Amino acid sequence: MDFAIYDVFCDEPYSGNQAAIVHSNGPFDSDRLAILAKELNLPETCAYWMSDGTPHMIFATSKGPIKACGHGLLAVLADVAMTQNLTTSKGLGYVVETSGSGIWELSHRGSRSAYICVKWPQLPTFSEFLPADETAQLLGVDGDRIRKDLPLAAFNSGITNGLVPLVDENELVRLQPNFCSMKSYFAEHGLDDLELYCVAEEQIAESGHLNIRSRNVFWYGVQEESATGTASLSLAAALIDHFDCSSLHVNVSQGTSRRGNITVRIATEAETMTAWLEGRVDLIASGTDLAIPG
Repeated sequence: MDFAIYDVFCDEPYSGNQAAIVHSNGPFDSDRLAILAKELNLPETCAYWMSDGTPHMIFATSKGPIKACGHGLLAVLADVAMTQNLTTSKGLGYVVETSGSGIWELSHRGSRSAYICVKWPQLPTFSEFLPADETAQLLGVDGDRIRKDLPLAAFNSGITNGLVPLVDENELVRLQPNFCSMKSYFAEHGLDDLELYCVAEEQIAESGHLNIRSRNVFWYGVQEESATGTASLSLAAALIDHFDCSSLHVNVSQGTSRRGNITVRIATEAETMTAWLEGRVDLIASGTDLAIPG
């Protein structure tokens, strides 16, 4: 079966977030994909198949199937562009079997890279506020190192992302989360990950741009990702609501030793606020000899 490994939200190969892609001839069983994801042990493993010219896809981590995955979605669409030899395109459709459908654009493509823009199925929505003291203890920081003037909350982007604002980049980089305690915290608040962030610019410029530094952590699998599309979408949705503006362009620089760069654009289209997720995707490896779990 055809497969590939891509780096997503990267500036160059061997940066950004990794995703494995399996190109199936038809619908793929999610339990089989979860077994394959545990074997590969990358941040996400994705399976897709074409139906009436539209890619349909599912996602899994080593923990099991997941409903949505930003970098996995872009990896699948880059694989479609590569295998179909597309150069540029607009208005193409996609379907995530567990969370909805949308459209995507291919801005440009090289021999091993593509720049993908995806209209997210729905704008992420508020779930709940998160407790400051408990969250600070989980992250091993004093309570005053979490900002009180920015969203400390959970948002749903298809999965549930916890958003934690820290006072500065030094705090963000040095902290050591308590992964042993994280499972119970996640279960209590229904979270899939924690997006730890600091705002590089205190005010939104007239152009509506924000630069964000972030880390994304969770208790299972690789425990930290270098670029997380779903959490970046949730963060942008939380900030556009917090600042009460009509549009926002967010650039997220995520990770520590391995870094990723994510762009989220939110604006009103046809009286509806919509979100676009975009970034560069690089092909790292591909082949045809992949053993699929029986």
